[in-house]
Amino acid sequence: MSVTVSEPESAESRVRPGQTWRCDESAAEDLPEPWDRPYQATGIAEYARFRVAVVAVLDGVAELSVTIGNGHPRTPEPGATLDIAVETLASDPRWMEVTPDDD
Repeated sequence: MSVTVSEPESAESRVRPGQTWRCDESAAEDLPEPWDRPYQATGIAEYARFRVAVVAVLDGVAELSVTIGNGHPRTPEPGATLDIAVETLASDPRWMEVTPDDD
């Protein structure tokens, strides 16, 4: 009998160009009013502050383009670009990959 042991999925393999991710404020600490409630005006469910599309991944850094956001004062404008470590996207509880079932 043989046993196959698979390696855990790396952060690099989880973050790929073409994906959509969201920054979800419900996982942030000490969220002040009025951002402590769901924000529905943009159609983003729950507490998502903004969504991004992964443009490229190089040397452990993901280049992201903001696609939509709510009125939170720290929300980047749509079209803004962000560079974030893929390890942060894969492990920070505020970041979640958006799947087709989420829409």
